Amino acid sequence: MLAAADPAFPYWFPFVFVGGWLLVTRLASWTGWSRFAARYPAPARPPGESFNVNSARFGFWSSYNNAVNCIPTKWGLYLYPFILFRPWHAPFLVPWSSVVSLDRRKPFLFEYLCVDIQDEAGRIRLRMPVKAEDAMRSARDGIPTF
Repeated sequence: MLAAADPAFPYWFPFVFVGGWLLVTRLASWTGWSRFAARYPAPARPPGESFNVNSARFGFWSSYNNAVNCIPTKWGLYLYPFILFRPWHAPFLVPWSSVVSLDRRKPFLFEYLCVDIQDEAGRIRLRMPVKAEDAMRSARDGIPTF
């Protein structure tokens, strides 16, 4: 005889899914994002053009693919997550003094902008579209080059 389907499935699944997502975002924030957010809190979103970050790697363990955005400002790089990653991921503003390199790379067919950030809070490597380079360099205008 065939067993009847569990009628409670549609009711508990959304709660398990949301709970699992919140757990994953919390664990991801512990691998680097929270250290930068605690060290460089941003009181408000600055004005300026926002660029999608194709890949943001925090240290060795945590990688955010197309889940982070960046606004270059005269004070530094404002990083904030995509809306689904916002729990436990406060936006932060890394000062230009922590940006150790900004260069173009073309490993295969596509060129991208690589931004390396390193200081006491940890290390971040951003891969961004090349079109962000001009905005970054003009936002950093007046500060010694990389």
